Amino acid sequence: MNDNIKFVSFISNDNSIINIKKDDIINNNPVLCHLLNLTNVFSDKPDMYDDNIYRIFENLSRKSIILLMKCMINEINEDIREYVRDMERREFYDAVDLGDTICIMIPHDLFQTVMIPPKTEKDDIYNAYQFIKERMDYVGIHEIRESNSMLEKFLENKWVVVDNNEIIDKETGLMISNTITMRKKI
Repeated sequence: MNDNIKFVSFISNDNSIINIKKDDIINNNPVLCHLLNLTNVFSDKPDMYDDNIYRIFENLSRKSIILLMKCMINEINEDIREYVRDMERREFYDAVDLGDTICIMIPHDLFQTVMIPPKTEKDDIYNAYQFIKERMDYVGIHEIRESNSMLEKFLENKWVVVDNNEIIDKETGLMISNTITMRKKI
């Protein structure tokens, strides 16, 4: 490989070209560095389309390759979490599987943790949900029916119950009301 080249290019399964600094690979991943023979240590030639387009990731999507490169260079951070939010599940796990073989560690549960919807407005850092709290009374038959009817309407309109705080009568031990927090995607 030409030592003057500053960037390395990879081709993806949709023929996109992804470029990364050669030094980033050399300094952060000796396994990939040797597979690509970036330091000319081996006489084997890696599989390439031309002088600088490597085929090692040609079965991966563009997003999978970029995730691998981000994780190779950085610890898991908010930029990577945000990037994963925009990926399909298959793209993420393709990157994880190949990353394991070339010593780029992507936590297997990162996709699931990133995709867990928030339970409170405070946790909704991307303002992707609306939240409401509704108090439901259970002191009489009429109130129970009204509360249950109201809850059914919310659930039919794609609201999801994320929290339920019950208020118990200390004398009888029965629930007299509760406050339900619900979430709906904006």
